[in-house]
Amino acid sequence: MSQLLFLDTNVYLSFLHFTADDLDALSQLAVLAKHEKVRLLLPDQVVHEFLRNRDVRVADALKQLEASKLPTGFPRFCQDFDEYKEVHQQLENYERSRKSLLVKVNEAARKWTFKADDVTRELFSVANAIEMTAEMFGAADLRHKRGDPPGKPDQDSLGDAIIWESLLASKSQGDLFFVTDDRDWASPVDRSMFNVALNNEWRATCKGQVHLHQRLSTFLGQHFPDIKLSTELEKDLLIEKLASSTSFADTHAAIAALREVAGW
Repeated sequence: MSQLLFLDTNVYLSFLHFTADDLDALSQLAVLAKHEKVRLLLPDQVVHEFLRNRDVRVADALKQLEASKLPTGFPRFCQDFDEYKEVHQQLENYERSRKSLLVKVNEAARKWTFKADDVTRELFSVANAIEMTAEMFGAADLRHKRGDPPGKPDQDSLGDAIIWESLLASKSQGDLFFVTDDRDWASPVDRSMFNVALNNEWRATCKGQVHLHQRLSTFLGQHFPDIKLSTELEKDLLIEKLASSTSFADTHAAIAALREVAGW
């Protein structure tokens, strides 16, 4: 049975900014979703938020990278020591490499060709898309006016409320694993737990619990502890599909896919 999973917009954006997660965690998720080990829910609100904030996050990361210069000034007496020449050479090498890196990342930023861009596009293509309806928007607006979570009552944005109403309207059943570092979704009493009122709504509508994770790697480590590099994971899942094949067409498709992934 596949795990029901939702990634908040900030998780996708974090791979284009600063995150403790390795990018391969996103690639691993794409493989798991493609092979239906994970059912990834994707409200179109998340897609809209990602598209309008991607360049903002990248620009901020580039600004910090451009400012990451090492000190070049040294007291004159440092030149009396052999180590000064070594340090000076290393600084020159660093600055040369930093400038070369900036050229390449600026080009990738403009063309949307970072690996994180590619993997995000792949995830969006294999996820279970949820289109917003007028009913969802109305329910989100009412939720916001009542001051109900998620989101902050003193803010005008309906984004989080639209996302939540979209998830409820998806008619998914069972436990939901919710990945976000946004505190608006957490319990004020225990930040490691999902908001109690929202959890009760999910239980009543979808017959399950919502489990909060602040990082994607935490979810993967808990539910797929033996996970490997995404390329190895892809190969193992295709071998599993080949072994369980019950038709010539499935067998042929699995072998064809294995040739591409593993070079068979």
